[in-house]
Amino acid sequence: MSKRVLTLLSLVFMMSMSCERRGCRQDVLCVDNYDPRAERDGECSGCTVFGAANYCPEATVNNGFCVFDRKFYTEVKSEGWIDVWVADSANNTDVRRLTYEGRINKFPQVIPECESLDSTLTVTRFPGEYYYEIETQTGKREWGWVLYREEGCRLLDVY
Repeated sequence: MSKRVLTLLSLVFMMSMSCERRGCRQDVLCVDNYDPRAERDGECSGCTVFGAANYCPEATVNNGFCVFDRKFYTEVKSEGWIDVWVADSANNTDVRRLTYEGRINKFPQVIPECESLDSTLTVTRFPGEYYYEIETQTGKREWGWVLYREEGCRLLDVY
């Protein structure tokens, strides 16, 4: 075969390869740009931060929408149940922007590093520092700040 024919065949081959549709071929819930028509692998967008509540091991590009869980719990039984409100956005203390997250009404015998589901209230947010307020059944109110960067716990000390 002549050099000219080989060059032409190489060019045709390269053009046919470049016409194949590239895209994310990972059909999983945590990937937000799955392309069922993709013929070649491309980048998959999702949360790539290990430890995030919505971590996606199949993602190759971070979509910027990682969220983190923070578990609130208490060992103070004498105050009865505890209602928890957390700000809807980071670095915000506007009480009109607090979101009611739920009630803690079961208390552990021993405080482990992270509480069990029946004595813990899990709140999910984007990374940042969030203002929170609590109110107990006896009427005590407390407030504070909680950091969301990784999964973890927040002991609510009521004084």
